[in-house]
Amino acid sequence: MGKEKIGIGGSCHWCTEAIFQSLIGVEEVLQGWIHSDGEATTFSEAVVITFDTNLITLEALIEIHLHTHSCTAMHSMRGKYRSALYYFDEAQKNTAITTLQLLQKDFNDTIITQVLPYVAFKLNIEDQLNYYHSNPEKPFCENYINPKLKLVIEKFSKSVNHTKLQHLKTSKIGLGTAAIGRPIYININENKVDSSEKFDLEHYKQQGLDFLKEAMSLGVKYFDSSPGYGIAEDILIELIKEKNANEVSISTKWGYTYIANFDFNATIHEDKNHSLEKLNQQWEKSKQLLPNLKLYQIHSVTQESEVLESTEVLKKLYLIKKENNIEIGLSTSGSKQIEVIKKALNIKINDEPLFTSFQVTFNVLDQSLLEIKDKIKDKKIIIKEALANGRILSNQYLNYSALQNETAKLATKYKVTIDAIAIRFCMDCFKGSTVLSGANNLVHLQQNLKANEFELENIELEKLKSFAINPSYYWEERKKLKWN
Repeated sequence: MGKEKIGIGGSCHWCTEAIFQSLIGVEEVLQGWIHSDGEATTFSEAVVITFDTNLITLEALIEIHLHTHSCTAMHSMRGKYRSALYYFDEAQKNTAITTLQLLQKDFNDTIITQVLPYVAFKLNIEDQLNYYHSNPEKPFCENYINPKLKLVIEKFSKSVNHTKLQHLKTSKIGLGTAAIGRPIYININENKVDSSEKFDLEHYKQQGLDFLKEAMSLGVKYFDSSPGYGIAEDILIELIKEKNANEVSISTKWGYTYIANFDFNATIHEDKNHSLEKLNQQWEKSKQLLPNLKLYQIHSVTQESEVLESTEVLKKLYLIKKENNIEIGLSTSGSKQIEVIKKALNIKINDEPLFTSFQVTFNVLDQSLLEIKDKIKDKKIIIKEALANGRILSNQYLNYSALQNETAKLATKYKVTIDAIAIRFCMDCFKGSTVLSGANNLVHLQQNLKANEFELENIELEKLKSFAINPSYYWEERKKLKWN
């Protein structure tokens, strides 16, 4: 007993690498391709694992492998992803064969995993190694690897090194900072601000900073900002300077400028400008958020915007992406936001997609994003306005009474508030997405975060989907909302 090696393949080697790296007793995982003999002489994606048999058995490794890939499916990708255990000696061969026979009872269909002799291994290129832990926020990792790791945690908890997967316990609910960076926003506010009181900017800034710290203590590690959100970027810059914020990820935007100067009676609150000059100006401030800044977005691209035709802007964004190793995305607004995303998906520079993230309005009322779900499955999706600016919560909108009754029933069932149901709807429709809370106080944030504690059943999801309205109507109604 001691150290052994085993070769394992069956799915994308990025996935297989991440799964076995998370286990107690696994000392090394080499990721690449293995070939065997006979009909298995071609190289197929796989890993070579070095493990301590005093801490984890070969039988346990095999069981985990079978439950984390399609071990009964002879699909079209089996040449690339050969389902196999590559043994190094006869004892391993016999153990593998016996273990597969014993575990067959766990599966309805016949296990197709082969037991093959290890012949040769080819290591992947350096920047592809340790892929998951180097890129946990990449869409592929969030959409494909995270579900497998969560299954391992659920089914094989005693074998998991939970320290390595601590990040999976972080809320998938992020915090939008519009409501802490400026005192007035477009929504339904039933607790009006007293505009006759003198506005204390320093006190307001400190309140925002304290709230972000409280959010972090509750597990929120993702914050979204913009120069259009007043002093929100300043507060975030302060946060990452004074607090250990290594785990915090920040996205911000460019293209909007806050111009109301904290005047509650202002008639114009923001200015939209998607010029190269504005990009250069706002980037100088936003880059102070590095290295926590992971995503830089064009703010509120509509079908009428010309920014996606601006070669000089697109080239500058590509330069920012490459020089700072961050993602480039955009946020959308309006009834034609799907057309905007489709257009952005086709933009490439040096044969590389420029936009890998989309911040989109999606909620029980505007469900248009579902139309292109397959087209964006490998992109980072950030969902905004999950509560439809408060419309699905307010008794001012009698036309949504049936929806409100349904969400109230679900809230009672899951022992949460209606806002948590609305947020969970978004999370369940787009697994792996980040849903932004717009809360600016602890009570509301705690209510929102309850959405992390349950999942809606399929029949409940389908019922809520039936309340979708025409996007044109949704956005016409939104235009009537006041700044308050």
